[in-house]
Amino acid sequence: MDYKSKVLFWLFFLLMAGAVTVTYLRYYVALDYDISAQADCDPASEKCFVHTCSLDVDGECPADESQAVTYYKNVRKRANIISLCDPNDPRCRALDCVMGMDCEVTYCDDSIVSEGDTCNDPEQYLKDEAETGAQTDSGEESLEAPVCGDDTPCTPEADGPAVSGSGVPVDFVNTESPTGS
Repeated sequence: MDYKSKVLFWLFFLLMAGAVTVTYLRYYVALDYDISAQADCDPASEKCFVHTCSLDVDGECPADESQAVTYYKNVRKRANIISLCDPNDPRCRALDCVMGMDCEVTYCDDSIVSEGDTCNDPEQYLKDEAETGAQTDSGEESLEAPVCGDDTPCTPEADGPAVSGSGVPVDFVNTESPTGS
């Protein structure tokens, strides 16, 4: 190899190594990219996307029809501000957006809803829930306090932590940023 070929080879090699290094640092160390995900949505207070499970599309659906309906919102958030926690843990607040974060929540709008999904109306949802609650209350259920064990009435502590409408324990609902600032 002559001198020019060696210089071009090493220049090309160094540029490629630099590009790989910069990409590695950006994506694996600095986590400098966006994550788009579907997060749980409270249909009583937010305009959520509504997905009803269909065997044709989803392949497998829960046997209980009430679990076949999923309410969600779309979240776009920077990967470096998402906390690492188990998404199945109700205390995990990884996709919550707090004021001042580089985060965007997209609620349902008829112009952006995907095929097969619909939008819910929180007011209509509350009316429907009130009607189903009235039908359930008119049944032959006992109005006595539930019994937890040893024939003693349940207390909130015995039932477990109080849970908000989105299924998150109230103890863990906060509006502060994760950095505490």
